[in-house]
Amino acid sequence: MHATVPQRPVPPGRLGVRPQDMTSIRLDNPIATERLRLREFVPSDWPAMQAASDAKAMAFFDEPPYSEEDAKAWIRRAIDNQYQDPRMRYEFAVELASEPKVIGYCDLVLRYPVECRMAFSGYRYIPKYWGRGYGTEAERAILDFGFRQLGLTRVSMICDPENVASWRLMEKCGLRREGHEHLSEWSTKRNKAIDQYRYAILKEEWEKQNTQQ
Repeated sequence: MHATVPQRPVPPGRLGVRPQDMTSIRLDNPIATERLRLREFVPSDWPAMQAASDAKAMAFFDEPPYSEEDAKAWIRRAIDNQYQDPRMRYEFAVELASEPKVIGYCDLVLRYPVECRMAFSGYRYIPKYWGRGYGTEAERAILDFGFRQLGLTRVSMICDPENVASWRLMEKCGLRREGHEHLSEWSTKRNKAIDQYRYAILKEEWEKQNTQQ
């Protein structure tokens, strides 16, 4: 189960001035849900990241499965991102509440300039944990964090239309399908152009859906 985040380089000189009420946050305490904890990554998390990046998990990503070094490099970048100011990438390890076992990750990647208060979200999980509602539970938690703690006004997500489990997760979290882009992305892995679904949710929509829940 996975959703991708568009990879966009940082435009030189376009970080902008961070609004006074929008701070760079590093979690001192995990975000807790009924069954999960979302926390910052640490170096020892690399085996879980590799497991969440095997051939099955990477089926809809235009990348090969991760090697040990790939996983360690990904973790190093995630940890570096924790200390950026302004922080533009919030990548959280998703851990079971019942035991200290990382089952995947979810993230928020802020758009430039930071004052636009918009972000993309994505996720990836170890395949043996698919189908248990963990992805939906974690995504709802990170959306709430984005809207309430980061002051975001809009969160977007994309996925391959063939990845039914992924777009159903988005819809369970209240996101709207805003478009079906036909042959809009080139897949090197599949050697063909592929479609994409685009989903999004606004802060006021999130608040309305979650009032008195």
